[in-house]
Amino acid sequence: MRADPVDRPADLDAVRESYDRVADDYVRLVVDTGIGDPRCRPWLKAALDAFIDSVAGIGPVLDVGCGPGTVTAYLADRGLDVTGVDLSPRMIENARRLHPSCRFEVGSATELDLADSSLGGVLGWWSLFNLPRDVLPQVLASFARALMPGGCFITGTHSGDEDVRRTEPTAVLSSGRPISGRRRSTSD
Repeated sequence: MRADPVDRPADLDAVRESYDRVADDYVRLVVDTGIGDPRCRPWLKAALDAFIDSVAGIGPVLDVGCGPGTVTAYLADRGLDVTGVDLSPRMIENARRLHPSCRFEVGSATELDLADSSLGGVLGWWSLFNLPRDVLPQVLASFARALMPGGCFITGTHSGDEDVRRTEPTAVLSSGRPISGRRRSTSD
């Protein structure tokens, strides 16, 4: 039985458009620096390997907010049946180009049609922070319902005591220099 639909964030289109605008620069940053690549980051590799060991053999895995597909490809290379999903069509174009043997789909964490007990694992790696605070519990509940018995959810996110609100999109050049945008706490 599927639950009620998740509320659609008011800024969903703006978030999608901002990631589409910066996708190519972000991909260059990932490729040039290895940021987000478990083969270059021992802490990330250790976390993902523990996740892989926990979900192997349980069922398919969903990488929500997969960006250019680096983590999705790592999971697939380690033998998981994984699909990457991202809100940004441009990110998915890059993911398909960089990792042609992997499955990728355009989609929002708030619009996934997940059947109950259909997934062995869900990964939300530095992607769920884009969701409004009132929508996040609904999305997490949909992930929990979709997990098979013994399935696992793993997330990576930012920490801190304040909410951050987007004021304009930010793009980063391969040099690491921001080319536009700023983020501001809600207390500003």
